[in-house]
Amino acid sequence: MKNRVVFFFVFFCFAPLTWANNPTQYTNDNLPFEQLTATDTAKNSIDDTLKSLSLASLYIELVVSSTVPNGEEIQKDQFQTKKHHGGSELLISTVEIGFGTDPIVIMSGRVLPETSLVRKDRLCKKRDGSVGTCGRGESLVGYRRVWDCAGYGNGEFSLQITSKDYPHNTLMAKLYIQ
Repeated sequence: MKNRVVFFFVFFCFAPLTWANNPTQYTNDNLPFEQLTATDTAKNSIDDTLKSLSLASLYIELVVSSTVPNGEEIQKDQFQTKKHHGGSELLISTVEIGFGTDPIVIMSGRVLPETSLVRKDRLCKKRDGSVGTCGRGESLVGYRRVWDCAGYGNGEFSLQITSKDYPHNTLMAKLYIQ
């Protein structure tokens, strides 16, 4: 259990967006997630009443695949992808606001191993109330996680996380990947 917790606290820094010619060669330097630092306050703002850092929100943000290499942005009320994702690569970005523990990730009915987490970025509250990658002196409010679901085919992706703090609520995000 301790190893699992330590594993999830490894932080990766955003690298400049570069997309490799061969989409099967993903590294932390060429994942197409730089575009996710949007300041869309309707989607990414944090209510000032959020005094506790218990898990407040969990959602799927972006799906990137071999057939959709620039990614498909997912809306909060969306239950399945609009584009057909296929090929040898499938990356899914999730956002949690607040702090959770022991994520359970399921793709096409199979639990993904801990090694499927390929990236975890810190998210901070910006001065304008939006959420984005952390800068010096900004308050940490959550994480963006990128999951490698290659080899699992199309189907339902779900992520379940339980809050570290009271009230220890459990949130789940689901999306059917076409």
